Amino acid sequence: MRKSLIFALLAGALVLLWTGCASQPETSEKVAETKTEAREPEMEKVVEEVQLVSKRTTYYSDGVLASYRVYSYADEGTEKREEILYNSEDEAEERIVYTYEDGNLSESRHYNGNNELQRIHQFSYNNKGLLSEDLLLNAKEEQQTRQEYEYNSAGQKSKWLVYNSNDTLMSYSLYEYQDGLNTRIENYSAGNDLLDYFVIEYTSGGKPEKRVWYNSSDQREQSRLYEYENGALVNETLLRANGSVKRKIVYVNNSFGNPVEVVYMDDGEDIQEQVTYDYITRSKVSYKVVE
Repeated sequence: MRKSLIFALLAGALVLLWTGCASQPETSEKVAETKTEAREPEMEKVVEEVQLVSKRTTYYSDGVLASYRVYSYADEGTEKREEILYNSEDEAEERIVYTYEDGNLSESRHYNGNNELQRIHQFSYNNKGLLSEDLLLNAKEEQQTRQEYEYNSAGQKSKWLVYNSNDTLMSYSLYEYQDGLNTRIENYSAGNDLLDYFVIEYTSGGKPEKRVWYNSSDQREQSRLYEYENGALVNETLLRANGSVKRKIVYVNNSFGNPVEVVYMDDGEDIQEQVTYDYITRSKVSYKVVE
């Protein structure tokens, strides 16, 4: 009787041990499934109404038509597909055709009034979708210039390099930032000599209000002052090195804050040129993570 009891207890222990071992892999698989099925961040669709320039018209100082550009876009979205420059006689003088890949501008082809190819721009992007190269080719697809762009960890342009047709570096520019705003641009020769530089000041709202151009000897060459109303640029003043006014630009804006008329004047406020803009309104779709 005692032997039978001991045998029964041992058999029960083995069953429990076997059951526990057999169930362990199943538990691990469930944990793995739980980790694999971790919820992806919820995305919210954002639709924004934006304005795209459909026509840009230029007039001489006396108000006579000089030329105009007509812009066309994809049936949906904001991708610009074609741009045509006409003279005052409505004759086409230039046509630009734009091509996109994965939502990025990949190429622009420029034709003259006779529809003859003049030059090509080819654009490349880094793995973050930021422009990394602009290659300019002639009609024979021979390199004329090549521009490279580098960025900091925040995705802001930090360096711009320009190469000639032989792919020899001609010059480069360095960009500095404070609180996310570009406050200084330095231009250098291929031999690392400082050529000139710009210092930019901003309003409390983060809009540029003063841009000063200095030569390599730290002497002021020129300044630009910017004035805003309701967040839209309304006045721009170009100053000479001595601080006197060289040129004034007045902006008339629509309810979107986009210019519908821009008037260029000399230091005596005599009109030199006028430009008007027409727009179409499109829906721009983007997505953001729901917090």
